[in-house]
Amino acid sequence: MVKAQSHEDSLFELAATSLGQSRSEAVLNHLTTLIADGRLAAGDTLPPEGEMASRFSVSKPTVREALRKLEMMGVIEIVHGRGSSVRRISAEPLQVFLRLAVGSLEHGLAQVIEFRRAIEVTAAGLAARNGSPDQHEALRVLMADMESAAAKHDSWVAWDTKFHIHIAQMTGNTLIAFMIEALRPVMEQTISRLHGQKALRDAKMTLKRHEAIADALLAQDAAKAQAAMDEHFDASLPVATSLLQAADDKGD
Repeated sequence: MVKAQSHEDSLFELAATSLGQSRSEAVLNHLTTLIADGRLAAGDTLPPEGEMASRFSVSKPTVREALRKLEMMGVIEIVHGRGSSVRRISAEPLQVFLRLAVGSLEHGLAQVIEFRRAIEVTAAGLAARNGSPDQHEALRVLMADMESAAAKHDSWVAWDTKFHIHIAQMTGNTLIAFMIEALRPVMEQTISRLHGQKALRDAKMTLKRHEAIADALLAQDAAKAQAAMDEHFDASLPVATSLLQAADDKGD
C-alpha cells in the first residue's frame, strides 16, 4: 500500500536559477534532485498535480509533462486514482536504452565486448578483494552448473550471463552491479551469438577461461582475476570480428 506523505511547501518551490529553463524542465529537474538527494524516497507519494502546480507556480499540464517523463524513465509510478509515487530505482529503463543503442551501431557486437571489458576487468579485481564467503560458495555452485551446461547452448547462455552478474555483485559496488544488470539483455544476445559459432569457439576452452576467472576470485587474487577476465575478452573479440566480416561479405 502506498503510504501517505506530507511535505513542507518549500520542498516544491522552484529555485530562481531554474528560471532560464522551460517550466517543464525546471519541474523535472527539481523533482529529480529531490529524489537523488534522498529528500523523496522510494514509496513516497507526490502531492496531486494541482497542488504541485500551485506550489511550483506553473500550470497542471506543465507538471503532468514532467511527471510523464519521470514515469517513462522508471523513476515514479503513476496510478490512476491514487496519484504518483517514487519507485525503487531499477535497471529496466537502462536495459531498454542499451538494447536500442547497441542495435543502432554498425559494429555493435564488437563494441559491446569492448564496453564490457572496460567495466568487467576492473570488476573482477574488486570482486576478488570484496567477495564474501557466501558469494564464494554461490560461485562454486554456479561453476558446477556451468560445467554441466557447457555443451548446451541455451543453458550456457543463461549460466554465463549469471556468472558475470554474480561477479558484479561480488564487487560490493552498487553502480557496477547496476550497470551489468542493465546490460543483461545485451549480454544474453551477444553470448548467444558468440557461443553459437561452433567453428570459431571451443566450448571447453570457453569453460576453462571461466574457471580461471573463478579460481582467481576464490583465491582472492585481484591481479590474476583481472588478467583472466582480460584474456576472456581477448578470446571473444576475434569471434565477433569474424562475425562482422561475414556479415559485411554477405552484404557485398
